[in-house]
Order: sequence, then C-alpha cells, then structure tokens
Amino acid sequence: MDRMKMDPNRGGPTLSEGIQCDPAAKRVYDSYHGFVRQAVDAVRRSCRGRGLLLDIHGQHHPQNWTEIGYLLRKSQLNSGQYPAASTSIRGLVGRSSRDSASSLSARKFIIGDRSFGSLLNSFGYRVVPSASVPAPETGGYYSGGFITRQYGSLTGGEFDSMQVEITQAVMYASEAERDRFSRHLAATIGLFARANGYA
Repeated sequence: MDRMKMDPNRGGPTLSEGIQCDPAAKRVYDSYHGFVRQAVDAVRRSCRGRGLLLDIHGQHHPQNWTEIGYLLRKSQLNSGQYPAASTSIRGLVGRSSRDSASSLSARKFIIGDRSFGSLLNSFGYRVVPSASVPAPETGGYYSGGFITRQYGSLTGGEFDSMQVEITQAVMYASEAERDRFSRHLAATIGLFARANGYA
C-alpha cells in the first residue's frame, strides 16, 4: 500500500494521519505493527531481552548524508547533549554502565568509534551523527519517528531501535552503487551488533 494511503511510521495522536481514516488502511497498519511486535517479541525471547530494530527510510535533504535517528532532537545534537534517557538506545547505554541510564550520556554510542554512524562512515559515506559529522547544524535531520519511539528502549527494557534515513544520492545511484551501499550497510549492522553486545 502506498505510504500516502498508509504510513506505519505514524501512531498515537498522529494515527489518523497514518491511515487517512480509511478502514482498509487501518487493517494494513494493524497487520504491519502486529508483525513487527511478533518479531520484536521473538527476538526478546531468544536474546535475553536484547535486540535492535532498524527503521530504514530514504530522504531528500540537500546535504546528501545518511541520517541516524535516536530520538534526540537536532538542537540536542547541535549543543552536544546526548542524554541516554531521551534516546531509543537507552538499553544499550544502560548495559554499558553500572549507573542508572537516566544519568548517563549516550555520546560514545552516537558519535564515538562504535556508533552506528561512525561505523557506516568508515565505508566512505557521510553520516550524521558520527565522529566526522557529530551534528546536523542547519542541515536537514530526521530524529526518528513513531516506530523508533514505539519499539526502542526509550521507556525501558533492552530492546533498542534507530531510524536510518538513506540519502537520495544512494537511492538514485546506479544499481551497482546501491548494491555496494547495501553490502556496507549490512556490514555496519554486523559490526555494530558485535561491538555493542547484540550478537
């Protein structure tokens, strides 16, 4: 179903926008989220409650960078604030420290060497946030939507999520370039999982 008719990245107060008040769209929406919930629950059962959901999109911001959304606002990234309690990777940050995740900074997991953005950047792509581009400043940036908020560890637990917004430079590249990016994205997922205790 076209995203103009049903947008699974809407929910709560914006659900009517996501289904356009259409009963058929609501059925598809419920089916989609039912499947995601089943998958998340299966991973939780088999992986000691830990897991990682990547909500992958494409975007047309003119900066031609791939954006990683952790639910932190653009203003927080621009000011160098990385409060773990405000992120969709709160579980990861909490596992890495004996302190309460609410008092921790997620800095090393957002712009450090083991961050998803920095790992993808190591393959030659511009990524925000990452060690090389820690903040979007005046550029476009999607911080994460309903799926990232709904299924990540913002409100507790150890199942994390991130929104990955792939740049139009990749989306409209040649088939060979898209394939190359796909392989690098898959490698990044593996590296991130192993470096941060998901695998």
